[in-house]
Amino acid sequence: MTMSARVLARLLRPMTGRWQIAMRRALHSQTWI
Repeated sequence: MTMSARVLARLLRPMTGRWQIAMRRALHSQTWI
């Protein structure tokens, strides 16, 4: 999980808005399930 966290942090720097949208979508899908 540490490796994925590092990759996510790297992607968060250049794509914060897109990552936020993806997280919102994931949260919505989780609540729906």
